[in-house]
Amino acid sequence: ANTATGIHLNYTNYPTIASNVVGGNTGGTSLCGIYGVFSGGVTIKANHVGVGLDGVTAIPNSIGIYDGNNNVNTLPWVIGGPTVADRNIIAGNTSHGTSTSGLAKSFAMTMQNNYFGLGADGTTVLGNGGNNITATGYTNSTIKDNVSVWAGMPNLSTAYGIAMSGSGTASSITGNFVGITPSGVAAGNRSGGISVTAATGLKIGGQTTGERNIISGNSNAATTPGIILGNSADTVIEGN
Repeated sequence: ANTATGIHLNYTNYPTIASNVVGGNTGGTSLCGIYGVFSGGVTIKANHVGVGLDGVTAIPNSIGIYDGNNNVNTLPWVIGGPTVADRNIIAGNTSHGTSTSGLAKSFAMTMQNNYFGLGADGTTVLGNGGNNITATGYTNSTIKDNVSVWAGMPNLSTAYGIAMSGSGTASSITGNFVGITPSGVAAGNRSGGISVTAATGLKIGGQTTGERNIISGNSNAATTPGIILGNSADTVIEGN
């Protein structure tokens, strides 16, 4: 544990953060596992954020990964990547798994192949205390091929598996397991599966099997939805 953030990026371009164990950084918004401010071109892959080296023992941060006030840097972020070897395990944190904000700037955020709320073994359910995935204001957000389970359940807070707001027309949510593990075990997110607000032209799912989101198990209350849309336009929900 540290008295501040585990890894802090400040006005830094094109760093790669890989194969670290980052845990025990708690106490406030800035006391995150990985914190980026005014930084871009960031790649974060193959880390354990909120869990130990074994991938299943919780060592909580407040927020796992936080992109804070990044509206002056238009370079993209990538969390995870196209292969299983790129997978981050982001679980066991007391607040959000990720909290990222493009603040309406024209740059991209990609989150791919990560486990949110799930241990590295694919069976140990740990959750995160807030939303597993929070993405705000990106022109191009790609959230694909992730597992997102048990958000908000450890501390019974309002939380979604994926929460997106203010996204632009190039954004998509595809190929994710939301509220259920890849082996089919229900591990619902407390407030719902996917929450979308103030988005334009967002695509959820698609016409191919690989684009299909599996959204199930989000049934912790009578009003817990699989997908909830608010104040959005031209959203396509297809093939889930």
